[in-house]
Amino acid sequence: MYGSASISMSKGDVATSLLELAGLGIFPWLFSEERHQGYTDIVCVVAPVRINAGNVTFDSVVAETASVQLVARGAVNWRKDTIALRAEPRRVGKPLGRSAWPFEVTGKLSEPNFKLDIGGSRSKRTDGADQMPTDRKPCVPDLQQLE
Repeated sequence: MYGSASISMSKGDVATSLLELAGLGIFPWLFSEERHQGYTDIVCVVAPVRINAGNVTFDSVVAETASVQLVARGAVNWRKDTIALRAEPRRVGKPLGRSAWPFEVTGKLSEPNFKLDIGGSRSKRTDGADQMPTDRKPCVPDLQQLE
C-alpha cells in the first residue's frame, strides 16, 4: 500500500483513565471523574498517516479529552516488524507545561519495549510564542496554536 489516510473520532470514550493519569499526574487523577467512572470521554482523535509499502508514519496524532491532549509521532513498519513512537500528554491549553509521563514505544512490533520518560519533558517554541489564543481549536496540537 502507498498513500495517506486520516483517521478521526469524536464524542467517544476509552475504557481506561490512564490517558488522564498521564496528562494530569497522580494526585489530580486520583480525584478525577474519569478515575471514578472507570473510563475517559474522548473529545476527539485526529490521526493523519502516510503509508509506504507497509511503513506507516505520522508526525502529529492527537487524542484529546476535556483535560488532556496527547500528541504522538513515529512509525510502525509491518514488513520489518518495528515500531518507534513517542507520545507526550499535557493538560489542555498548557503546551509549555511539563508533560508528567511522556512515553516511548520502540523495538519489535510483536514485542515492543515501553519506556516512561521519568521526570517528564517540557516543550518550547523557537519563535517565543507562549500564549494560547482565545479561540483554541480541539485536536490541533496546542504547541502549534500558540501566539
